[in-house]
Amino acid sequence: MADRLDLKVIDYWGVTCDTGRHDRPHPDYTCDEADDWIRYRDDALMELLRQAYTQLVAPAEQAAELAATAFAAALKDLPPQPPERADVQRALDILAPHLVWDPRYRP
Repeated sequence: MADRLDLKVIDYWGVTCDTGRHDRPHPDYTCDEADDWIRYRDDALMELLRQAYTQLVAPAEQAAELAATAFAAALKDLPPQPPERADVQRALDILAPHLVWDPRYRP
C-alpha cells in the first residue's frame, strides 16, 4: 500500500468507506466517483477563492502600495530633526506669564 501515491491515508478514528480511502462512507458512489466529486468541489472552491482574491485582496494590496509610496513621498519633505532647544525655550518664555496661573506648570 505504501507504493501507491494515489491513496489517501486517514490517521484518525472515524467512519470511513469500505476501502478506507474516504473519511465518510459513500454507499451510492464508487471510490472513483467520490474522488471525482471531491476534485469538482475543490476546483469550485479554488475558483471562488481566486475570484475573491482578484476582486478584494489584490485591489487592497495595490491601494496599500500606493498609499505607502504617497506617504513616503510626503515624509521625505519633512524635517528629520526636532526643533532647536532655543526655539522651545523662547516659546516657553512667551507663555510663562499665562502658565504661571496653572498649578500643573512648574518652571
